[in-house]
Amino acid sequence: MKKINSIWYGGTILGIGLIFAIIVPVIIYYILPVFSMKLDLNWVIRISIAIGILILLFFSIMLVIELNQDKRMNRFFEKNKYRKIELHDGTYECQNCGNRLIESDNTSCNLCGIKFLK
Repeated sequence: MKKINSIWYGGTILGIGLIFAIIVPVIIYYILPVFSMKLDLNWVIRISIAIGILILLFFSIMLVIELNQDKRMNRFFEKNKYRKIELHDGTYECQNCGNRLIESDNTSCNLCGIKFLK
């Protein structure tokens, strides 16, 4: 499963959901009587609230999935903190600091100084 990251779009989705769930119904409810319109737009209010709630529910589910993915990734990195990971080009990466200039015979990282586990 691809990692979900809502840093860039989370606020936008939350804003859109709140617009449909709160702002549009309030505008319709309070503005229409001011203009003396005889239209019954209760169904528009209900549909707008339903759309807003669905958007917010979908976003909440996405955030729960993202939180679980983050927890799983943190557990993995904590478990493999003192290891060097082989990269595709024959070099290694220090799991602790991200140094990619590790060679296969190195027993410690020259940047952060940790000793690698076998």
